[in-house]
Amino acid sequence: PTKFRRDRRNLRFIMSSDLGQLWRERVAARATGAGDSALQGDGLVNAFGVPIVEVPLMPFQPLVVEHLTFTGSGSTVTTKYTGVTNLTVTTSTLGSDPETPRILTTDYTVVAATGVITHAGGGSGIGTTDTVKVTYNASPQILLSHFENFILGFSRDIRIEKDRDIFRRVNQYAISLKVAMDIEETTAVVKGYNLGTSI
Repeated sequence: PTKFRRDRRNLRFIMSSDLGQLWRERVAARATGAGDSALQGDGLVNAFGVPIVEVPLMPFQPLVVEHLTFTGSGSTVTTKYTGVTNLTVTTSTLGSDPETPRILTTDYTVVAATGVITHAGGGSGIGTTDTVKVTYNASPQILLSHFENFILGFSRDIRIEKDRDIFRRVNQYAISLKVAMDIEETTAVVKGYNLGTSI
């Protein structure tokens, strides 16, 4: 909504470090002052006047799990995200014994760019109306929000414990805490997905 965009300096694009690097490479390829600045690593690289924040633990291609139901032999289902990689199809409910994933081209086919999975009529691994568990890596994602919209909660103080390894002659520190994150105003967050993986 417009009310959250009044001051762009308070907004942040939140992305993985790899996606941030791709943005810097794209800006650096431009024959402009901003391109030179990005190439030399001077200052912040903004997108549309909004600073970029890289989150090292945010995955470049996040792991997604979906349960999709076929409607017949040769029917198709579509994943929520596109640009899928490392796709695995198993039964919807795993049993106690290890299960072999369904076989690509024998039990199903997939168009990675669009995320369309087609039931292979000749395969016997998937019933014509089965619900399957689909696990895959999706295209990169990005968040846009006010920098104060993310709330951190601590349920206890930070605990630091020290130990000494006399044989290696080193001090060891264990730092632990309980923390959770939430969003205060959900209407003030935009999620971008199905982004490209190259410049």
